[in-house]
This record gives sequence, C-alpha cells and structure tokens, in this order.
Amino acid sequence: MGARRGARLYVAAAAVTLVTIAAFEWALLPGKDAAPPQRPREGWAAPLQGQRRPNPQQQQQPNPQPPPPPLLQQHQPDPQQPPAQQQHQPGPQQQQQQQHQPDPQRRPRAPPQLPPACGAASGWAGDYAALHASIASGAAPPRFLVHMASSGLSDNLAGAVTAFYFALLSGRALVLEGSHWRAAFDPAGVDWGFASTGELTARLAAEAGGARVELVEVKVEEADSGDVASAGGAAPAAVLATFTGATHRLFHNPRARARLHAMGLRPDTAFGCAYTFLFSPRPDALALLAPAAARLRAPGALRVGIQIRTGDDAFFTPGAVGPFGTPSQLGAFAACAAEAEAAWRAAEGQPVVWFLVSDSAAVRRRAAELYPGKVVTALGLNLNHSCPGGLARAPGWRWELTQCDRANASDPTNPAAVSAAEQWLLAECDVFVLSARSGFGRLAAARSLRWGATCFLDNEAGAPRPGGCGRGAGDAYADVARMPPGL
Repeated sequence: MGARRGARLYVAAAAVTLVTIAAFEWALLPGKDAAPPQRPREGWAAPLQGQRRPNPQQQQQPNPQPPPPPLLQQHQPDPQQPPAQQQHQPGPQQQQQQQHQPDPQRRPRAPPQLPPACGAASGWAGDYAALHASIASGAAPPRFLVHMASSGLSDNLAGAVTAFYFALLSGRALVLEGSHWRAAFDPAGVDWGFASTGELTARLAAEAGGARVELVEVKVEEADSGDVASAGGAAPAAVLATFTGATHRLFHNPRARARLHAMGLRPDTAFGCAYTFLFSPRPDALALLAPAAARLRAPGALRVGIQIRTGDDAFFTPGAVGPFGTPSQLGAFAACAAEAEAAWRAAEGQPVVWFLVSDSAAVRRRAAELYPGKVVTALGLNLNHSCPGGLARAPGWRWELTQCDRANASDPTNPAAVSAAEQWLLAECDVFVLSARSGFGRLAAARSLRWGATCFLDNEAGAPRPGGCGRGAGDAYADVARMPPGL
C-alpha cells in the first residue's frame, strides 16, 4: 500500500437503514423478565420529588457468569508481518510530533463523573481515556478511528457516538473530523479533536518513513453482526462515515454485547453515557442561557422538557412556523405537558418549570405569552441546529468544510454552540414531551437516562397523544432507539 502514489481516502457516506428492532429489545437487559420501569430512571439530574427509590433487596440479581473478556481490546500484531514492522519505534520526525502540545482550547477538561448506571465501577472510562491519550501522544502504536459526517447536530452526534463504541471495542483512539465539533462542544473524557485528518495522515506518513498510508473504511453495518473488535484490521487508521446511530444495534451483536455488558453498559444507557463521556457544552455558550438555566435549576422544581420541531423553514424566516407545524400544535404539546405535570408532581406546592425549545422563534414567543411564569425559553438566539456541519464531499473524494464551519466556528453565539448548550440543559429535565419527527429532543432524553417518562407527539397531527402523557405512558427505549437518526 505504501508504494502507491498519493494518500487515498476511501470514504463512503453510509446511508444506513435502521434495522427493525423487535419488541424483545428489553430482553437484552439483565432482569429481562421483570416489568419495564414505569417511572424515570435516576440519571444525570436529581430524582423526582416524592419518587420512591427501588429496594435493593427486591432488585433481581444477575445470574453468575464466567469472567468477562478484557474491557478494552488489545490489538494483536499480525503474525504475517515481519517483526520490524510490528515494533513501534519512533523516528526523529515522529519524536517531533510527540513533542507537539495541542492547543489548550482543544484539550479535554476534567473527566466527567459517570453515574453507576454507566458502569462506572468497571473502570472502562478511565481505561479508555488512558489508551486514547497514549495513542494520541505517540507513546503507543498508531491505531485511530476517524469519524466523518455532514449533517445537523443530532445526526452528527448519533454517528459520533456509534464511532466511539467502534473505537472503544477495537482499541482505537477516536478522532472527530471537522471544526463543527469544536464550534459546538468542548472535549470531555478524551480529546477527540487533537488532530485533523490531514494532520493525522501526515503524522502516519512520517512514522512510516515517508511511505504513503491509506485509511481503511469501516462499514457501520458491522455493528449488526460483524467483529467490531477487529474493525479496521491492522491498519493504523480507519474511517467510519455515518450520520445515523447504530449504538443500540451493537447489543444485537453477541460479541459486542458481551463486551459492553462486561463494562456495565446496557442498551438503554449506552448512548447517554457516551454522550456525556465525550462532550461538554461550551461555557461561553452556556453563559448565553444562564437566565433560563437558573430557572430550570430552581431547587425542588419539577422540570418538564418540551421540544417542538416545526421544520427547517423556521430557521431561515423570522416569525415562521415550519412545514409540519400547525396552529394547534402548541396546544397539543401544552396539554400533554400539563398531564405529565399532574402525574409527576410530588405535592401541590411543588414548583414546576416547563423548559421549552423549538426551531421556531414564533412558537417560543407564543408559549411564553400563553404560560407566563411557567415556560422557560431562550429568545433572540441563533437556533439553527440543522445547519450542516462537518465535511461535504467534493469531486475526487476530497472533503471540504461547509459554509457553517467557515463562518462561525469560534463564535459562542453560533448555532452549533447554542443548540448544543440547549440540548444539554434539556437533558436535565425530569419528564419529556417531544416531537416525534426530531432527533434533537430524543438525544437529550437519551443523555438523561430517564426512560418511561418520555412522550412523543406527532408533529402534524396537532391532536392529543394516544394513551395520554401520564405515568406509565412514556415511550419505551426499544421504540425510541429505532426512530431516525437512531441511537
């Protein structure tokens, strides 16, 4: 491969068809014979007021299992390669690369504190952070997984979390390509932005003594039944191009499921745990939402998160409602929120906050007028979370930054940063009333780790939700995971 002229990047933007998940999704969880939870799971936010905690003596104990496989896959050298190629011996050029210190703006902050539901006791997060840092610094042999996507915020996030689990299971350091990531987030548990693809290929060529290095394509379909631990084979760098999520599909893959279960991860927690492990909202963008955040975090309040997606037209026309918005839509969401409030409110005097996000500034203003003192929403900010971010394919399999990235990557008011901060705050809610057509609210609910208190409404129907919005009426994880863009 090294003798070929030019570095060739084989990347196919994977158009992934989400596989149909049968109702036995919950059977993949330990204690599958137990009834599904009928109240929110304790997640990143405090438990609901008045919510009973489960009795540890009544919880089903897992069946004894043989010792789990190693949590992080250690790459085994190819026996067909000469020993000289197996040994990682940095040359002068590589030593110079190792001495390079990344921009402080791109470094991860303090590692996030993951809750017990994320398998924190297994230590997978710290183990992977150490592995990632070792590979990124050049102390360990190069094994990278580059994620590429060009879509809206939630689509890109769904694909990036999938790429993270491919990297975790195959023992590779995750690289998220594109300035849109740093425009929206700071790194959290690992520095996924330590190098661009161009910098990475230059580094690999230097380490190979100037030889050309190819990046191997990894197919997202390997999540279903492939050997994800061997993704990319022995190649120093692999590429996964996807803007849809396949994390839940890994739990249908016996080999991947065994590894993830050994780490303490489950189908209904894996996405949210990885989201919080990888990302942190930009402090300067969160500062723009400080008034809303202060009201949302009022002590003892019941927080009802509402997301109303009307369509992309609302992003570009001030005062507009998108193509699948209807005049009665706000009323249907408000009625569902009121029912959820009545069901989950611990006492008559408990304060209640409706935290509303929407692509339509008109919907936000109208909600604030109709429900003063209850609705908390941000006004006057750039809300275009659908602005494509990342890389657009150009002729000749070249990848170029989109206009969104060129224009606003460093501005805290850019739509990627504001939308990411709003999605982060939305995840702090206790109960969710969300548009079924959008992944924005769905990913926030996934990060909250609260299932059983998430109700989706048909955007176009503008009618009450079948089955209501009270306790026990929330959509199950198995149903949510297969909604586009997938989890």
